[in-house]
Amino acid sequence: MPTININHVTRIEGHASITIHLDDDGKVTDTQFHVTQIRGFEKFVEGRPYYEMPAITSRICGICPVSHLLAASKACDAIMAVRIPQTAAKLRELMHMAQIVQSHALSFFHLSAPDLLLGMDSDPAKRNVAGLLAEHPAVVLDGVKLRKFGQQVIERLGKYAKTLNAGFHILVPFLDRVAYKHSLKEQTVDVPPQTCITRDNISVEVDGVLYLQVVDPVKASYGIEDYLFALSQLAQTTMRSEIGKLELDRTFEERMMINHAIIEAVDKASDPWGVKVTRYEIKNIHPPQSVKDALEKQMRAEREKRAAIAESEGDREAKINVAEGTKQEAIKNSEGEKMKRINEAEGRSKEIELVAIATAEGIRKIAEAIEQPSGSDAVNLRVAEQYIKQFGNLAKEGNTLIIPSNLSEVGGMVAAATSLIKKT
Repeated sequence: MPTININHVTRIEGHASITIHLDDDGKVTDTQFHVTQIRGFEKFVEGRPYYEMPAITSRICGICPVSHLLAASKACDAIMAVRIPQTAAKLRELMHMAQIVQSHALSFFHLSAPDLLLGMDSDPAKRNVAGLLAEHPAVVLDGVKLRKFGQQVIERLGKYAKTLNAGFHILVPFLDRVAYKHSLKEQTVDVPPQTCITRDNISVEVDGVLYLQVVDPVKASYGIEDYLFALSQLAQTTMRSEIGKLELDRTFEERMMINHAIIEAVDKASDPWGVKVTRYEIKNIHPPQSVKDALEKQMRAEREKRAAIAESEGDREAKINVAEGTKQEAIKNSEGEKMKRINEAEGRSKEIELVAIATAEGIRKIAEAIEQPSGSDAVNLRVAEQYIKQFGNLAKEGNTLIIPSNLSEVGGMVAAATSLIKKT
């Protein structure tokens, strides 16, 4: 296959070479542009994945970004050893032609036209776009329109055109395609388990679930590559940060606070992506087995402590109740004893009083009886009877019998007793 090599082509950015491949009939089959010098632009792509090259190279040059994009895409095809369909190749060629139109229009009408139309001998102060606009305004406007046309073709082929809402839509074959589809319903995203370190240096495994909704499909499509993955990663990093602020015991208590902090951080970050985060919930917090065993021992000790405290409080209350009952019993007994003694004393007092009254009455009766005729004889007889009766009782109560030395003087004893009664 014959080739034509053009070496050392001088360019604005440096030197390059061109290789043109011809078929047997002399027609061009392929053309390759070789950059032979390493310049500062290449430093942007060193160490980057090959599939990022189309996006990076199109941003290096501001004059012909579409050409760089297509060239990098063809290089990626060669690296992967793939052959794109004929339709895709034609679309690439059409996009490249549109880029040449808008680029050459800018070059001719704004850079070359002042020299060609105004003349090389014209005043340099007027030989520019402003002077061309004054002399040939229609030409300048045509250049702007031509560049706009080329740009519109590029945008129609390779950029966002419009959002298709729910309903019936007609698409132009090969030109229009649906690049992204988004559901506007609320979605649920599982946040994978991750290991977090608490403030007291305990490792725990935490997972959760994120609820979100796409509110701007355009931003969700072109604002980020994968908003679901980004939100999941952001939720994980925020979770690690919030767990690190709390001790292990508080992580189980502060779930609502953690959820609120994650929602606030993720929702703020997702605003440029056209996604609204509605809520986040922690599903599980799994501490290590050793920590679980320690917590179980702690809870068991706490339960035993509460049981011992409850038992001691019950025993104390029981003793207090028994003591209170004993106290009340003693008080009641003492009050009863007091009333008993008062009643007994009053009874004895009454008894003594009645006995005294009866004795006095008896003595008065005796005195009255003594004053009666033969009263003294009756008294003597009574005294003698009592004497003999009591003397007889002495023999009943003891073994010793006391008798007068002269039994014949019983009458004298009676007389003496009678005399004593009279004296008293």
